[in-house]
Amino acid sequence: MKKLLCLFVTTALTLASCSNDDNNAENAESTILPNTIKYTDIDYPSENATYTCKYNGNKIVSTTDEAGRTDYTYEGDVIVKEVNYDTESEKGKDVKSDETTYAYANGKLVSSSFVEGFSANFPNGQYKSRRVFTHNADGTVKVEKYQTNSVTGLESKSNYVEVLTFENGNLIKSVETNTEFNSVFTAVYEYDTKNNPLKNILGFSLLKDHSEGEGSLSSVNNVVKYTASYSSNNESNVYKRELVYNEKGFPLKITSYKKDGITIEGINEYTY
Repeated sequence: MKKLLCLFVTTALTLASCSNDDNNAENAESTILPNTIKYTDIDYPSENATYTCKYNGNKIVSTTDEAGRTDYTYEGDVIVKEVNYDTESEKGKDVKSDETTYAYANGKLVSSSFVEGFSANFPNGQYKSRRVFTHNADGTVKVEKYQTNSVTGLESKSNYVEVLTFENGNLIKSVETNTEFNSVFTAVYEYDTKNNPLKNILGFSLLKDHSEGEGSLSSVNNVVKYTASYSSNNESNVYKRELVYNEKGFPLKITSYKKDGITIEGINEYTY
């Protein structure tokens, strides 16, 4: 009995030690955040920028580049506002260029509102739009878009409706339909098994913003292949990305190629 007890204690201590090591490793990984993001556009070098990120714990406070700054506002653990400023304005002070506000229900993003064109005549912004996110029972998310007429103030629904499909925390497909002309644009994404550089930023996992070829801000992993197809011409274009990682599995460099698979389109470089 004593021998069995000693064996149990030894095993328990060993498992506890392993568990603590695993927890320490997970805790260390969860604090990895990008400090700088350098973007290089081969065709349009005027778009080149280096973004410096500022945090409060795992909450992002701001990102700053050579020409502007983005400030983030949280309520609890969710991002409710994102404001972009032009810091190189002729007025000698930061000028608000646009603002996005986010609304949530039951822990999910349900709408985002975008405003731009701030001026003395339009202190609340001249151009306004919003998107409504409907979370379907099958796990897809329908995105409907609305525009507000800057003269009449009346809102109208866009002809474009998008359906997003997620799998294992990654956006794997987006299908955008023009309901007026019944044309469809489909984007399909393939991922690695490594860490998205933004995965540890609190609140980003709820955002559904995405850009062509990049995938979603909320994705857990990194896009390695992107296929775009149009119903109008039955043509598909495939774009690949090459990634270099650090020892923790976070990207240090992401190189995006044009559809020929040889010509570089852009490069993202990260420091942590």
